[in-house]
Amino acid sequence: MFWPFVKKPKLAKKYKEQIDQDALNILEILQKNGHEAYLVGGCVRDLLLEHKPKDFDISTSATPEEVKKIVPRSAIIGKRFRIVLARRRLRYSEQTSKNSLFPNSARKNSLKEIQITTFRRAPVLVEGKIDENVYGNSRDDAFRRDFAANALFLDPFKNKIVDYVGGLDDIKNRSLSVIGDAKLRLEEDPIRIMRAVRFDSKTSLKIPSALKKIITENRDLLLKAKKERLREEFLKIWREPGGNKAFQTLHKLGILECLVPSLCKKIHQEGYFKIFLKSLKAVENNPWPYERFNTPYFFFMSVDLEKNHLPLIAGADQLWTNLHVSKLEKSYLLKMRHNLAYLRRHQKKVSSQIFRQKRSFDNWSQTFYILHILREMGLPAYRSCWESWSQLWIDFSTERSKFSGTQSRTYSSSKRSRNDSNSGDKTRKTRKRRRKRSSSPRGKSSSSPRSTKKVNA
Repeated sequence: MFWPFVKKPKLAKKYKEQIDQDALNILEILQKNGHEAYLVGGCVRDLLLEHKPKDFDISTSATPEEVKKIVPRSAIIGKRFRIVLARRRLRYSEQTSKNSLFPNSARKNSLKEIQITTFRRAPVLVEGKIDENVYGNSRDDAFRRDFAANALFLDPFKNKIVDYVGGLDDIKNRSLSVIGDAKLRLEEDPIRIMRAVRFDSKTSLKIPSALKKIITENRDLLLKAKKERLREEFLKIWREPGGNKAFQTLHKLGILECLVPSLCKKIHQEGYFKIFLKSLKAVENNPWPYERFNTPYFFFMSVDLEKNHLPLIAGADQLWTNLHVSKLEKSYLLKMRHNLAYLRRHQKKVSSQIFRQKRSFDNWSQTFYILHILREMGLPAYRSCWESWSQLWIDFSTERSKFSGTQSRTYSSSKRSRNDSNSGDKTRKTRKRRRKRSSSPRGKSSSSPRSTKKVNA
């Protein structure tokens, strides 16, 4: 086991503020226990491109069982592809949102996850089934990955970068290349098409013309991909910078027409694509701060932004099916349309009582975020609506942020006082019953039947 009082290695200055401290601690534990361990994937790519990494993944020679034993608060997940998730609480600086208009009601329960994977070789066929849990070394693991820029290993303590596939050359040339035969790699996992577009828009790595041609010829492979993974890739495009450029690339390569034909039919109409790109730009400038709810992103893809009452576009159900939108998210989306119509109708009768219910607070928070984006897009009907309601929402959200994870002060205190007054008598009665049962001659645990004989006085 790792002895905690061993002198820690010095960290290079350029990594001290950029790399997550919890990821460094896990990396150090693995190395102190004699295992080879590196930071790998997108975090290394972003560090070399001088972008701030969002997630930190670790690759190691230790098996999942060994990792679980030595890394605290970790668990093995996955059947087809076994990895270890180490869960850590977000620090206060990570929890606090920069956008005070939309406080998170469940901020105290926020966790971050660090993925720890074992070095693997290419999957093999065992008894007619593909086995992806075939362990190997770091070289095997690098050639198993999709793009060369994502196959770099970093040891921040030794300031060493391990490159087996020419990823450093790609970063230097600002190019995105597939490891191995591009067509075969896209057939293995069609989601790599979406990942290539996302990296092209998010980073300065460009898709070469030869790879664009292969993507266009094989775009129909995405119809066979899992809808859950397609959904996650679309959400990443919305959340990360460069979403405006990513949707333009998806449109040019014909991927939008393949995956979301209902949206693409609307986009083909004259002038609508410009309005849709405006919503993307407004979301990029005012990002939705919490990943717990994804309904705002699906909202802008599902409604007709040209009309003031925001009707659903034709074929919205098919779009929701292809992007694996849940029933709860559909209900939220319809409620937000109802809330926006309410705000437009009652601009003069302003009241904060509609926000007081705990169950509807998250829904109202998303509603005001959408109203804020519609106002940023310059839609006149929603600009006046925002001016009427914005100050009331700012005051209420500021009060709510002081009591994160709870209701507002007036609502919670009044509810607590009612519950205390009603429940006091009930608790006293139950205590009396317990005392009577425990003091009875039969006793609490007696299972013998009562005697039916009369006692003579």
